[in-house]
Amino acid sequence: TPDPPPPSPSEPLPTAATKTPNPSPSSSGDLFAMGLAGEASLAVVAIVLCKISGLAVVDPWVLPAGVPLAGALVWGTVLVAPMVALNFGLEKLGLKAVEDVKKTTTLFISQTFTGSNSGLLKVALFSLAAGVAEEWLFRGFLLELCARYFDDTASLAISSVLFGLGHFITPLYFLLSVVGGAYFGAIYTSSQHCLVQPAVAHAVYDFVAIAIILNELRDQREADGEMNEVKDD
Repeated sequence: TPDPPPPSPSEPLPTAATKTPNPSPSSSGDLFAMGLAGEASLAVVAIVLCKISGLAVVDPWVLPAGVPLAGALVWGTVLVAPMVALNFGLEKLGLKAVEDVKKTTTLFISQTFTGSNSGLLKVALFSLAAGVAEEWLFRGFLLELCARYFDDTASLAISSVLFGLGHFITPLYFLLSVVGGAYFGAIYTSSQHCLVQPAVAHAVYDFVAIAIILNELRDQREADGEMNEVKDD
């Protein structure tokens, strides 16, 4: 998940941007590169650990017989809806814990993706890297490793808690990460232990979360600019 971890399906989806400083394009680009490298390193770790443990490396990315790629992509995208609905519902409660997570997530995104060289292509690349790498590590390796020693329920619970610990910033952030880990683990097991569907859902969720916050930050800057013009007049 980078300085604070990037938003993932386990993390809340902020719907109201907070005031944040505008980073320079160079600093934003550096943070983006670091974050992307961090996600890539998780994929390498997943491959190495699978090799060491004797777990399949490539097979989890092979779709089951009779499952078309287009169908897997569409289904993975549709499965994002419950997590988005959950996060919007939490945001409506107006709890301080939710506000704290919102501020943290917004700050990370504002520092990483704003700037003259940022765009939806960067967001898509980052989201795809997070979806692939984190699902490979936490579901393709960790959940499968746990399944050697525990039943399905315990394996899902252990891997989800560890996923949450990997995203621990606040207690609520942790709890939502555990829920997200369990949800994506359930998608993985119900998809005949294929990583394509949970990786797609993870990536699409991250893309939606980041894109919404960037849009809110843009609206905030435009509103601030209009206010400044009124003051000048």
